[in-house]
Amino acid sequence: MRGWTGIVLAGVVAALAGVIWLATVLVGQARARVVEEFAAQEQVHVSDSARTIETELNDVLEDLHFAAGWVRQGRPDEVKSRLRALLDIGHPYQAVVVVDGNGASVLSILDEQQGLSRELEPLTEAAREALTRPPGEVALVPPEARSGWRRAFTVPFATASGRGALALLVDTQSFFRALPGERGLHVLVLDGHGRPLPATTPELMKALASPSPALAELVTSMRRGDDRRLRWTGDEARAVIPGLGESVVTIVPLKVHGASSWSMAVVTPVGMIGQHERALTLRIALTAAAIASCLLALAAYLIVGARRGAALQLRLAHAQRLAHLHDKTEKIVDNIPAAVLVLSDVGEITGLNRAFRDRLDGDVLGQPWPHAFAQATPVALERLRALIDSAGASRTVTSLPGATLSLFGVDGRYSVHAVPLEPRFAEARMLLVIEDLSELRALEDQLLRAEKLATVGVLAAGIAHEIGTPLGVVRGRAEYMRGKLGSDGPASGGLNVIIEQIDLISRTIRQLLDFSRARQAVVRAVRLEPIARAVVDLLRFEAERRKVTLAVEVAPGLPPLHADADALQQMLVNLTMNALDASRPGGHVVIAGAVDGKTRARIEVRDDGAGIPPEQRNQIFDPFFTTKKRGQGTGLGLTLCAQVVRDHGGQIEVDSEVGRGTTVIVTWPRAPEDGHGAIETNHPGR
Repeated sequence: MRGWTGIVLAGVVAALAGVIWLATVLVGQARARVVEEFAAQEQVHVSDSARTIETELNDVLEDLHFAAGWVRQGRPDEVKSRLRALLDIGHPYQAVVVVDGNGASVLSILDEQQGLSRELEPLTEAAREALTRPPGEVALVPPEARSGWRRAFTVPFATASGRGALALLVDTQSFFRALPGERGLHVLVLDGHGRPLPATTPELMKALASPSPALAELVTSMRRGDDRRLRWTGDEARAVIPGLGESVVTIVPLKVHGASSWSMAVVTPVGMIGQHERALTLRIALTAAAIASCLLALAAYLIVGARRGAALQLRLAHAQRLAHLHDKTEKIVDNIPAAVLVLSDVGEITGLNRAFRDRLDGDVLGQPWPHAFAQATPVALERLRALIDSAGASRTVTSLPGATLSLFGVDGRYSVHAVPLEPRFAEARMLLVIEDLSELRALEDQLLRAEKLATVGVLAAGIAHEIGTPLGVVRGRAEYMRGKLGSDGPASGGLNVIIEQIDLISRTIRQLLDFSRARQAVVRAVRLEPIARAVVDLLRFEAERRKVTLAVEVAPGLPPLHADADALQQMLVNLTMNALDASRPGGHVVIAGAVDGKTRARIEVRDDGAGIPPEQRNQIFDPFFTTKKRGQGTGLGLTLCAQVVRDHGGQIEVDSEVGRGTTVIVTWPRAPEDGHGAIETNHPGR
């Protein structure tokens, strides 16, 4: 019995030894397999994060090429509007600079809220450096020490008249929100110049100052653009970061189309899987006899869980994509210049963009759509109602182009579009899009006025030669006859009238010639106040004769203006004379000046005279238009003033009310802060 007991005990011991040996072998194999699977999963995870970052970077390059295309093909006003929209639609873009083929800055736009004025010059230098590369070649400019997350992306381009370049300042911090965030991981990110980004964890950033051989090999591999995995032993890992154990290093390049590739590496300690390893060892030791069934059950569980996890991951990816598209659509709609209303199936307002909110005094969400047009006339509301009903019935876009409507308290020109949406969603059944064409109408008026001025210039050159010489002959003969007949002769009065009228015609011809004759003007930094006081001294006797008070109100410390002093003074003389002509005895005329924004000044000439009727305000800058009596004005004074303002890059407007007076408002560029030297330029004569 004891013999069998011994045999049994020996068999049990042998079996236990075999189980222990088998468990040890299985544990070792399982550990190696777990580490390898863990490393593969980590590489997939890191690769997914890298693809997200690649998408963000390539979106930047795509936007960069789009912006270059706008600059190459669009008009300056459209280019500036589009580039401003690019900075405002929610992307991490903070500034844009455009230079011509000579490196001169053509356009620069900054995000005013970021305080980026000191970044403007480095960004401009980056654009100039881009001119040395072939058109279309994108480059990442090495950052300044203070730049942090900001990087400058540049691209040169060819135009019909030469070359140019565009530089875009990008805050790359939001690109790396997809980096693995688990505790214990270490991330290293290198940009296209092989320099570490702030996304690099502090421990690795510190280690880069004096890299160990393992870290140096990692950096070299990343700069080559390798896509691989490394294994650091415990000693190699501790030489990089004290306290770090055996680790798996996953390197994934960030491929940026048309530019130097970036690279990312994630260091994952193998010790993070220690808990899984211990649990596996315990299960193998306790369930060695039933290992097959447990593995089958575990396999079945893992398969089902994997399928469920894959389905959940797919749903999550779809939800994130829909959320991204929804957020992007909302930002685009909120920043377009047209006013947009979202209407439900019962005509209630369920959404509106910024352009519409700026026109309202209160909240109209949840209200019937007419509440958004509280100041509209009944006729305008009825036309909108008919448009919405027609679009809802036909299920097609219905438009009301270029209509004159009173929607917001005043008449204006609008294009209104009713856009039906999918009927499945009751809260968003239709869009009402309103485009304000008033600014376009103003631009059309400016173009018409410019064409009139061009016609005057062409006519003036011919008039000067064809009429000037005969008039001189007639005047000479009239003076000769007056001298022969004497000042008391019966015909002397008629001869005096002839001479006076010829002088009037000659003055008109000289003013006309000013439109077509170029003169050398000196544009420099000039102070407004001395020029304004000189104008007051010049016209003081005329003001006293009319019993009108002249005054100067220039804000203290007003920066110098960028102007031709003679042209600025002549413009103020013309505007002040017009104000004196419009003033009654006892009236007041004021020449005022103040700061208007960061780069401009505001000049005003105010009077409390008769004012200008509304029907005449659109004509006051037209050549030969005058309200003065026959023979007292040529109708060219305000036209000359407008030309002087335009030649200096300014704007001129008139605010007038009949019976209360007129204010002429001139927006004038200020002199650059970095220098006040004279600059010789050609301007049409005044």
